[in-house]
Amino acid sequence: MYVFGHHDVRHATLKFGRYENGHIEVEWNGICDVLWEGEFASDVPFSVRCRAQLHEG
Repeated sequence: MYVFGHHDVRHATLKFGRYENGHIEVEWNGICDVLWEGEFASDVPFSVRCRAQLHEG
């Protein structure tokens, strides 16, 4: 994970869902250290859900 520098991601899961019309559902969850102030210093949870377009070649 990169916010203010590269840091490890812990307790992560990466899931691939339904594939349809050249797109696949992707979900990525975990915890990382951002090393900012207050609640964004360490053990910051994150969650990303999106659809990615796949290309051949």
